[in-house]
Amino acid sequence: MPGGKLMDAFRRGVRRDLAGLPAQIEVRELDASHNMVAEQPTALAAPINEFSDGARTRAGWGHERT
Repeated sequence: MPGGKLMDAFRRGVRRDLAGLPAQIEVRELDASHNMVAEQPTALAAPINEFSDGARTRAGWGHERT
């Protein structure tokens, strides 16, 4: 992603801050801009679907997506 030294420093700070989150919270980075929904819809939807499928399984609802 473009952005130069300022954005690189910002990303390092965000990564540093997120490193302290509890282990059950997963952080994923996408190489996309603020228009990520249009740029990479599949890459954005995949972790959301994985999360919701896991929640359905834990709740005993099966894997059917409506």
